[in-house]
Amino acid sequence: ICNSNVGLSLLKNIGQYDVGDNLSTKIYEYMAMGIPMVVSNFRMNKTIVEKEKCGICVDPNNIEEITNAIVSICDNKDLAKEFSENGRGLALSKFNWEVDKKNLLKLYQDIFKC
Repeated sequence: ICNSNVGLSLLKNIGQYDVGDNLSTKIYEYMAMGIPMVVSNFRMNKTIVEKEKCGICVDPNNIEEITNAIVSICDNKDLAKEFSENGRGLALSKFNWEVDKKNLLKLYQDIFKC
């Protein structure tokens, strides 16, 4: 990952990825490493990746769209830097164990109230 200019998470529209509220593990890894990404255009990916401007969402079945997105990031250093910084910022502020730990502990407290 450290030697990559772009991270790819191009999953097909099968299973939980397009219907659930989750991101693939690779997306979290790319954010943590500050790698701009090209990902499948699933609802949750659009909500996070596009809205927070840390990558480009594409149709995972459209080679031309995938290629154009990769080239856009590689050819535009300012865009790549923006995506990189935004993704890393998300990993530090929102998508990390310290934040999730608080939410998980609160859930346990709510479930096991006596």
